[in-house]
Amino acid sequence: MAVDVLKYMSRSDIERMWYEDEILAEIDREAEIDYKLKEERIETAMELLRNGIDITIIAKSTKQSINEIEKLKEMI
Repeated sequence: MAVDVLKYMSRSDIERMWYEDEILAEIDREAEIDYKLKEERIETAMELLRNGIDITIIAKSTKQSINEIEKLKEMI
């Protein structure tokens, strides 16, 4: 870890800004992927609810809590 800090500190201001921008961009990409995955799980759960599938099966299948599925059911 100390080596990483030294490498970071030895960079120029421009190189550090570029590096930080790359880190922030990676965090944004991961957040976008997480958001899309959550949205897909919600859409899948809604479709399964419309088809009368049991809430516990939906929760396990979509990796959501039973409470989350019950909230979705109220929206239908």
